[in-house]
Amino acid sequence: MAGDAYDTIKRFWEIQDEGDYAPLAELFADDAEVVDPVYGTFVGGEAIAGFFAMMNDEMAKVDATFGLVEMSGDDAISFLTLDGFT
Repeated sequence: MAGDAYDTIKRFWEIQDEGDYAPLAELFADDAEVVDPVYGTFVGGEAIAGFFAMMNDEMAKVDATFGLVEMSGDDAISFLTLDGFT
C-alpha cells in the first residue's frame, strides 16, 4: 500500500526524470542529511540545495541519467531499484 514515504520517493523520481536536480532539495527538511557515496555528506537545506545544483553539472559532464525500474513502499519506508545509464 502506498503512503507518505512512497509518495515522496515517487515525486523525487518524477523531478529527477525532468532532468533538473535542483528542485529535489525542496523535498528535504531544513535539518535533513543527504549522504552520497561519491560526493559525501550534505547537512541542512542550503548544503543539500548546493549538492543538487552541482549534480546538474556533474551529470551533464558525463551525459548520465538514472532510471527507476521498480518501487514499493508505505507510510514509513520506500524501496526502489534503479539503473544508471550513460
